Amino acid sequence: MRRDGKLFLFSFIVGAFNTALPFALFAYGEHHVSSSFAGMANAITPIATVIALLTVFRHERVTRNQIIGLGVGVLGVLTLIGVWQGIETDSWFAVMAVVIAATCYGFGGPFIRRFITPLGHPLEVAAFGQIAGATILLAPLYFTQPLLTGPINPQSLGALLALGIMGTGIAYILYYPLLKQVGSAVSSSVTLITPLVAVTLGVLFLGEELQWYEPVGGLIILLGAAIAQGLLRPKKDLAL
Repeated sequence: MRRDGKLFLFSFIVGAFNTALPFALFAYGEHHVSSSFAGMANAITPIATVIALLTVFRHERVTRNQIIGLGVGVLGVLTLIGVWQGIETDSWFAVMAVVIAATCYGFGGPFIRRFITPLGHPLEVAAFGQIAGATILLAPLYFTQPLLTGPINPQSLGALLALGIMGTGIAYILYYPLLKQVGSAVSSSVTLITPLVAVTLGVLFLGEELQWYEPVGGLIILLGAAIAQGLLRPKKDLAL
């Protein structure tokens, strides 16, 4: 860590938006909605990112391809979840919690790009600052409640390690360089693939039934991600 007051302050802000708030909201929401729905809700992040860039963080340029790609991605998400059948839940507060959590990610990315990346610190330091800031923010809430709400066994411990190492540690180490290289709008579009992963894992490991509209929606999501990242732009002819 560096002795940088700005990094310290910004770490708390991005730790709140990118870690503390969404983690807490997802944890609450998944008591009432399916894990597949929670995973698919992450596709809201690119939309929230574009909204943030158009309203608050106007230093980044939003291209037409990104807007079109995100629109296609949203159509794919709606197809993937079979929105015409409705959302099964016993609490609309939980649904809103999951939606707000994904929206927080949308504002966190542009904030990192605008305020933290220009400080020039190693990306690992910035990622650590974010997690440390979130830990400090959540600590008072955690230590004033029962420390354990369930048994510690190989299954629960393995789940915690998987989420901590893959879903947070490795994820943010990869995310910060991507954010610096391509910007927040494009980097956020990778979350359009999250619903596809969520449904696939549900089928393979939880025995969930695959509906016809899920692979169709997955293909539309991939198409939207490709458009947003400029992979489908026609190549210019090489001069002879």
